[in-house]
Amino acid sequence: MISKQILNYKIKNIIGEGGMGTVYLAEHTKIPNRIAAIKVLKADLLQNENLRDRFRREMKIMSDMTHENIIKLEEYHEDEEGMYLIMEFFKGVELDEYLKDTIGVFPEEKAIPIMIQILNAFDSAHKKSIVHRDIKPANILINIEATKIKILDFGIAKMKDDISMETKSGAQIGTVFYMSPEQVQGKNLDTRSDIYSLGVTFYQMLTGMKPYFDATTEYEIYSKIVNEDLPDPREIYPVITERLVNILRKALAKDPNKRFQTCEDFIAALKGEVDVDLINIETGIVPPMIIEDKTPFYIALFLGLASMISLINQDIYPISLVFAFASLFYYLFIRRKNLLGEKSMRLITFSALTISFVFSLLLFLFEDTDNDGFMDRNDPCKDEYGLNEGCKK
Repeated sequence: MISKQILNYKIKNIIGEGGMGTVYLAEHTKIPNRIAAIKVLKADLLQNENLRDRFRREMKIMSDMTHENIIKLEEYHEDEEGMYLIMEFFKGVELDEYLKDTIGVFPEEKAIPIMIQILNAFDSAHKKSIVHRDIKPANILINIEATKIKILDFGIAKMKDDISMETKSGAQIGTVFYMSPEQVQGKNLDTRSDIYSLGVTFYQMLTGMKPYFDATTEYEIYSKIVNEDLPDPREIYPVITERLVNILRKALAKDPNKRFQTCEDFIAALKGEVDVDLINIETGIVPPMIIEDKTPFYIALFLGLASMISLINQDIYPISLVFAFASLFYYLFIRRKNLLGEKSMRLITFSALTISFVFSLLLFLFEDTDNDGFMDRNDPCKDEYGLNEGCKK
């Protein structure tokens, strides 16, 4: 294939190989510096009409994909010698290779933005009624700076109601470790199966390992996926936060109804826009806000009252400070949950804290109880009658 010309592209070298096809780097013969990736169906598979149909199906699906995080299909060509997908070339490496050879694990602050890009790409596909069915890090390219990703390989993706892609009962399509429980059991799949596979991918990004990595046979992997609880990722990488652990548990729930129902729900949880525990397990919808834990509310209320009382009696100043620091400690070091949401209660509490400090500081700096022109903090005679010991009349 090297040096072969396909339409206006001349093949330069091989850049990857999969089960169905080989991917080559090619250069445009008429437009300088324009390159592409060309996926070629393997020659020994050309006589298999089912695989030819699958290749054409991948072309049709990719032709409808316009998202910035999905590899773009430039052209398609088919002749007596082969079948060719001419695609956008993205300079990057497969995510699993990047984990293994470059970074090991992604810290939380890097993992979340990358995962949001991945979810946005699949959200775009899901909204077009496309179920990928083979999501894994090997099908995700990432640039060396770890700032951009691209999704590739829609070879076994399925359009909703695509009868030609229905599998027989008990059949499994996908890569074992990333299969959802319903995929392992050969059931009909929807986009929530992809969400499970995305959860496994995120688990691997955070730990460097797949769940159930200690399983030694396919049967054992299948059994663990269907029957065993998700291994705590902190046993592999202890610094993962509890918030992300809860997100992983929801994404990897055995029951599809208890997972994130859409990629948008998954993204909202990653961004902290909603508490993962509050998403309705049946619908994925956040219920109305209800105050369950009122402690932060009472702290905020007391701070506000203490600040106002300090205008009348400066003796309340030390108490205001105590509660101000108590609330700060509460939110920095104690993980508490409430149905108003962490951000909302932080806003309320720190607003009250700010008011408390401002009022108390003003009192401390400018209070002049006896109106003699000396601020109380420097006034030896705070009694306006000048009768205190040590005061001059």
